Amino acid sequence: MLRIPVRSRNGNLALFVVGAVCSAGGIANLAMFVVDVWRGARFTDLILQLGLVFATICSVWFVYNAMQNLGMRPMHRRRTPHLVRPAQ
Repeated sequence: MLRIPVRSRNGNLALFVVGAVCSAGGIANLAMFVVDVWRGARFTDLILQLGLVFATICSVWFVYNAMQNLGMRPMHRRRTPHLVRPAQ
């Protein structure tokens, strides 16, 4: 996958914040747009919705790249020490 090389920590944090804000705004805007023109969508509305989906995917990609550059890992289920079975 194509990666954005940002070498400064502040630049990666800015990329993360901008991507997160854009993705949240894109999802909210798309949801309002779909609710507003439900059953009355014209071809222009569908093109605009497709553009919003593309912009949201790009902003999520920015967040993913910033997380990789910062060394963050996605949240996985981790075993907690008190739930690990004792060795027999």
